[in-house]
Amino acid sequence: MSGRGIDRHLLGLKLVYLKKYGSLHPFFATAAMKELGTFRLSSSNVGSHKLDMFGGFSPACDDGVGACYTMQEDHLACSVTSMVPEYPARFAEELRNAFIDLS
Repeated sequence: MSGRGIDRHLLGLKLVYLKKYGSLHPFFATAAMKELGTFRLSSSNVGSHKLDMFGGFSPACDDGVGACYTMQEDHLACSVTSMVPEYPARFAEELRNAFIDLS
């Protein structure tokens, strides 16, 4: 965790402003803020290398991808979900290609 993400900081500012003024500042209604708040990749890992079985992770938006992964001693396992039927296979293939490029 590098702490470089801004989404939680922006959420904090939004909630503080809402509590203090009772309405949202116009900044939070901009197209840019809407895009910043749309997470098309939602991921999580299973932190134990002793688990051979794990669940899935849901996408955070209708056109997004959910990816759950676990690292084993000799491989990485990943489960990919999406509400868009072709996305899981496409994402898994691109992920596989990325790991091949890194090796």
